[in-house]
Amino acid sequence: MSKIIAIYGVCCSVIVLTFCGCIGITIEEEFQNGQAALRAAQTTEPTNLPPGITSEQVKKEFIEQARKHFRNVLEADRRDVYHWQAAIALAKIDVMEKNHNAAVEKLLEYRRTCKNEKFKKEIWVELFQTYRAAKRYDDSRETLREYRTAYNPTPQILTSTQSEKGSVISAERNKYSLTAAELDFLSRFENELILLLEGKPLPSRKDSQVTVQSFPLPEGGALAVANLISNALKRNIDGLLLAVPKQPHDSLLAPYNGNISISIYRPKRDKIVLHGRGETLLSAAMHMWKKMYVSLPSAKGLRFRLDFETRRINGEGFSNIQRKFSTGIDGLAVKRGTKEGFVLPGDILETDMQSVSALKDRLANEVEGDPAAPLVWRRFRSEAYLVTGIGDNAGIVKLFRSHSADVDTSQKAQKAAAIAACDFLVRIQRTDGSWPYRYDPFSGPLGGKRHYTMRDAEVIHLLLNAYKRFGNKAYLEAAERGLARLYAKTCDRHDGGKTSSYLFDRAKIGKKEEERASLGAAAIAGLAFTRHTEVTDNSTYMETARRLVAFVLSMQHDDGSFDMFYSPEGEKLIQKRMLYYPGAAALALAAYGRNSNDTKATTAAVKALEYYMPEYIGTNRFDLQLVQAAYIAAGSLKSEKKARSLEKLASTMSSMYLNLIDKGKAEPDLAGGIKSGRKIHPVILAAKVTQACAATALGQKKPDSSGNRYADAINEIMPFLLRHRYDSVSTYYLPRPGRVIGGVRNNLATNMIRSNVVAHWATALMASIAVEGKKR
Repeated sequence: MSKIIAIYGVCCSVIVLTFCGCIGITIEEEFQNGQAALRAAQTTEPTNLPPGITSEQVKKEFIEQARKHFRNVLEADRRDVYHWQAAIALAKIDVMEKNHNAAVEKLLEYRRTCKNEKFKKEIWVELFQTYRAAKRYDDSRETLREYRTAYNPTPQILTSTQSEKGSVISAERNKYSLTAAELDFLSRFENELILLLEGKPLPSRKDSQVTVQSFPLPEGGALAVANLISNALKRNIDGLLLAVPKQPHDSLLAPYNGNISISIYRPKRDKIVLHGRGETLLSAAMHMWKKMYVSLPSAKGLRFRLDFETRRINGEGFSNIQRKFSTGIDGLAVKRGTKEGFVLPGDILETDMQSVSALKDRLANEVEGDPAAPLVWRRFRSEAYLVTGIGDNAGIVKLFRSHSADVDTSQKAQKAAAIAACDFLVRIQRTDGSWPYRYDPFSGPLGGKRHYTMRDAEVIHLLLNAYKRFGNKAYLEAAERGLARLYAKTCDRHDGGKTSSYLFDRAKIGKKEEERASLGAAAIAGLAFTRHTEVTDNSTYMETARRLVAFVLSMQHDDGSFDMFYSPEGEKLIQKRMLYYPGAAALALAAYGRNSNDTKATTAAVKALEYYMPEYIGTNRFDLQLVQAAYIAAGSLKSEKKARSLEKLASTMSSMYLNLIDKGKAEPDLAGGIKSGRKIHPVILAAKVTQACAATALGQKKPDSSGNRYADAINEIMPFLLRHRYDSVSTYYLPRPGRVIGGVRNNLATNMIRSNVVAHWATALMASIAVEGKKR
């Protein structure tokens, strides 16, 4: 039999690859040589190479030799096992070289011509994986549909015998059952594959039989899974089992590499009702099922949760665990002999047992046994998924720390959440005083060139307000570090003997995003510098605020409207309409006019408000900073008539946005309760509506006929805002808009935080607290 021999040596400065064989080599040997070369290309890491020769060159040579051998097999055209295995191997080589289109063409041709059903299914699998590797997801889904049509898979019937000694699962195969290969194939694609345990309540503990049925669900299976689980709990059936695929779909389950836990629990209780844990979802379900047989709970108020261990941290002593433990991210496990106890990150929050010492005592009691056996402690991390609702409202939602289905909207909870947000922003501030625009709570600031000066100014403004309300000097110090950076970045503009200052910021002009001197950056920065003077009685930055406000004034036209961008070089700019720049400019002018008694700034703010607010009312534009600016400007006007006119415009705008809240829902949320024709981050929209309502509730000298309508609206929005949080001693999290899964829009988060979203969110909470304080 031929062998592949790789000799690395110096011979005329090249690598000599010698393939020894003989005339009349068999197809089997040709195929084995190809396999050997392919394995070498995938696993070999050549060393001691001559100068000028790289390991990539060696691997490339192995690939070429493998391709040569496999082609020789195909040219024999025997259409046997070696033929089709060589065909699939050639497609894999194309994928290795990222030549996905060539691989797809080969596989489509092989699937058309292959008459061997066994290899045809393997070709189907390889075709699906190639589509996935090429990110051609529509084609991969179509491949699955074609497979179903071709083979019409039928359910596999499993029989379970339950006895006092435990549970035994056995498969009864018949001609209607799926083959093992078919089940394996489906498991590559299906997050919808579910095993549901059916049957009447077991009459006794002895030899009762129930049937477990496995069936694939259609597209949008997450909703079907939720319905099945919810209905199972509602009907008090004997139990349920789930099967997880080898490659879970992102819409339901994240990849995992550790234990899986299934929990049935009642929120805000100190004990899980039922719990199963195992290395696979099936084994975890089996463990839970055994407990359900002994004690089936009442389904009322129960919730179903899946936890997937994503990281296991071994080798730490308990003192190190106690020092490093991060509440809400870390779970705790202990093992003594064969016994193991654990508590999940979500359980720690649900039961409010956040003392590591208390957790230690609880777990040590669970693994009582041989006192000579040592206690082995470890931390672990997991992701949790909650099955919510019953029937058409069911869905599967990814859980986050403090992201509870039962949200606490008390003033105490709002204050704690706002402080946690401010603490987070202090922690992630960069050494130069700026903030990362995007932040991953598990890996830190995300890379990329995107950074917005205006977003920093929004964070600074929040921290100054938080310092004023909570008195934490860390907030002031972080804000002043940010102000120092903004001050260093200001540029002077000299125009007709007048000096003003502007800031560059990123903005999308035309089709590309670039640095421009923007109205919005100057306005929000001016607002932040002005607020610093108001909060500290320190006029250090007042001149900077004046110059930035002077720039805003220079961008205003006689009718009250603004130019959005300025070019120091005098070039003509594309004056794209920026939705939130006018409101920021009006707010900066009104605040500066109030603080410095500058009537010119106040007059300019009024002109801007009278231009933009009538234009926005009746549209889907949401620049609710105009509402806040209107009440501030009204307080600085000497004319009572003019002040009342501004307040009426502000009240009308606030009322308009309240009409967007669907009053038919008990807990309106931004996924369906507050609507906008624009693609707006739902948390920002909710926060700005809250701030506008608060400005109206606090600013009205004579409340309108709706009475406490604005305060009531804030109370309706609070559950949504507080449900979208993720806070603890180590990090803070807010989600982006969710996506539709199975016809239900879930607010599924991603591992990305935007610092300005956190700032708006915390500002809304503080506004709510201020409104509640006025009511009292």
